[in-house]
Amino acid sequence: MAAVVGAGMTEFGERSVPLRGLLVEAATACLADAAVDPGAVEDLLVARSSGDYEGTTGLGGALAADLGTTGHG
Repeated sequence: MAAVVGAGMTEFGERSVPLRGLLVEAATACLADAAVDPGAVEDLLVARSSGDYEGTTGLGGALAADLGTTGHG
């Protein structure tokens, strides 16, 4: 079973924040909106268009680690 219980996004405009920083910013806002502790997250899905960003693949796992969730991306 899956549930979407919150929403979050980053500021619009030109930013100098790396991609992972933007992901953490949006995900942290989403968790706060849902009043969910990162440790309660069992799994997450990160969707993106094809290709590498800043030489990074496996963004779901990286985000899970950056957020401190117990699940995996």
